[in-house]
Amino acid sequence: MGNDCRQDLSRLLELCRALCERTEHQNAIYRLARTLEGKATQAQRWLLDPRGPQCQVGYEASKALIAQANQFIQTELEEGIENLKFQGSCSRLHSQTDQLYAMLGKPLSNLHF
Repeated sequence: MGNDCRQDLSRLLELCRALCERTEHQNAIYRLARTLEGKATQAQRWLLDPRGPQCQVGYEASKALIAQANQFIQTELEEGIENLKFQGSCSRLHSQTDQLYAMLGKPLSNLHF
C-alpha cells in the first residue's frame, strides 16, 4: 500500500511541477503549486516511516495535498482539460491514505498486509 501511495504522490508532484512551468513565478497558482510540493515531500517522508514521529504531520499533509490537487483538477476540467491519470491518483491516494492511517492506530500484531 505504501508503494502505491508513493507512486500516486509522484504523479501529483508531476502535476504541481507542470503547473509551476505553465505559470509565472508571481502567480498565486505557482505559489500554491510550490506549497503542494512541500506537502508532497512531507507525505513521502511519512510513507517511508508511517509510525515515525511525523505520522500526524504526514497524514495531514497528504490530505491537504489531495484536496488541493482535486481543486486543480477541477479547474482544469472547467477549462476543458481532463486528466484521468491524475484523477485516478487522487482517488486512490485518498482511499489508501485513510486506510494506512487507520491501520496505524492498531497494534502491530493485528496488522495484516
